[in-house]
Amino acid sequence: TQNTENRETDDVSMRLLSDLAQDYDQMGSNDFWGSYDKGNVGFWIKYLHYVLFGINPDNTTVMATLREMHGGSIQLMHYLLPLGYIFNHDSITMKVAKVYEDSPALADFKEGDAGYHNMTKHELCMLMVAIMRIAGVQGSALLSYVTMVGPQSGAYISVDTRKVWDTLNLDDDSKLRRYTLECARLFAPVTVTHRVAAEKFSCQIAGKTYTFPRGTKIAIPIGLAMTDKEHWGQDALDFNPDREKLEESFLGFNSVGGQHCGR
Repeated sequence: TQNTENRETDDVSMRLLSDLAQDYDQMGSNDFWGSYDKGNVGFWIKYLHYVLFGINPDNTTVMATLREMHGGSIQLMHYLLPLGYIFNHDSITMKVAKVYEDSPALADFKEGDAGYHNMTKHELCMLMVAIMRIAGVQGSALLSYVTMVGPQSGAYISVDTRKVWDTLNLDDDSKLRRYTLECARLFAPVTVTHRVAAEKFSCQIAGKTYTFPRGTKIAIPIGLAMTDKEHWGQDALDFNPDREKLEESFLGFNSVGGQHCGR
């Protein structure tokens, strides 16, 4: 909406960005990347909820509730079977959904609209808790880390992107975009997308034909596709923001080039 676009660059958002820069300058590396009330994750919790929902980032009570859900990684287990039965966070999920229901962005939401599949406000907000937890805060914070530090320890492709980061012209939006996309190509914040088969199908796997029924859940490995040498060439595992067809072929965040289905 226009209100959302306005909030992206208004005085509140600029202050949050200024606070982030100050945190980066003053906090130690571990605190900046690991803290939930300040630093990288703290910024994304405040910024995304302000821009998307209009939630006041200075409301300490609300921010504490949001951090309880969106800070750390253990809450992600809530959405993974069978771990969700052990790491159950229903109570905090309901609390965050209520915050969303009361947000300015949803003040005029009308239930029973066919355009929204007749969802109630509560149903929409419960869905948004999952999206914000799994994709919004987690994905944004991870991409920030990868672009500024590089996929190193524990990554399937170890690259020190800081050597390129220090040479970037921060006023060149095109260069910054390509740098970010190349970081995410080699260390995709979203590694797998999926679809559900609408009908029975057959495919070749390791030289054999297998048939699967309608309703089969199919995992699509984005991370592997973005390092496939048949498409990207023999230098597919090298870090090169100037590589051909980077923007057109990028698959991160459930997208293909500029066609987005997600973020």
